[in-house]
Amino acid sequence: QEQGKWREAVQELDLLLRYDERAATNPLVKALLGLAESLERDGKTPDLNTELMTIYQRVLTLNPNEASAQRRRNELLAFQGDEALSRGDLPAALAAFRLAEMPQKVGEVQIRARRAGDERAKQGDFDNALERYRLAGADDRVKEIEAIVAAREKIWQRYKEAKDALANAHQDEAMRAFADVVYLQPDFEDAAVQLSAIVRSKQPAGKKVGAASDSIW
Repeated sequence: QEQGKWREAVQELDLLLRYDERAATNPLVKALLGLAESLERDGKTPDLNTELMTIYQRVLTLNPNEASAQRRRNELLAFQGDEALSRGDLPAALAAFRLAEMPQKVGEVQIRARRAGDERAKQGDFDNALERYRLAGADDRVKEIEAIVAAREKIWQRYKEAKDALANAHQDEAMRAFADVVYLQPDFEDAAVQLSAIVRSKQPAGKKVGAASDSIW
C-alpha cells in the first residue's frame, strides 16, 4: 500500500513536471526516494536492483547532487560489478566499477584482463587477446599484438599470391612470394618445401646430374 501511494505521487508529479519544472522537481525527487526506500524495505519486488537503479538514475537526472541517490546507485553498481566479475564478464565489471567511481576495483579488473590477454596470446588467439588488452588499457601489448596480426596477414597474403602464381605457371613470381613467406616466417614448412622445389626445377639438368653423381661417389 505504501509503495502504491509513492507510485501514485510519482505519476502525478511527472505530469506536473511537464508544466512547471521548478515546482515539481524537488517533490518528485522526494517521491522517488520514498518509493526507493519502500522498495528496499519490502525487498520482494522482482528485479529489485534494476528498478532501484532506474529510480536513482532518474533522481540524479533531476538533481545530480543528491547525495543519498549517488551513494545507493554506487553501491548497486559495485554489487553489479562484483557479480559480473564472479561470472568472468570483465567488460561489464569494468563498466560498473567505472560508473561507481571505484578506481581500486577498476585496477583489479584491468589486471585480470591483462593476464587473460597473456593467456590468449600464448594460445595464438590474438583477436581475444587484443580485446582483453584493450580492456586492460595495456597499450604496449595492443601495439605488439597488432604488429603480429599484421605480419601474419601479410604472410598469408604472400602465400596465397605464391600459390596463385604457381597454379598459373609463373614460377619466378611464385619463387619471390614463397621467399618472402619464408623470410617472414622461417618455420612455414609448406612455403619452404615449395620454394625448394622451384629452385631445384630451375637448376640446369647437367648440374643436377653431376650433383647426384657426386653424392653417390
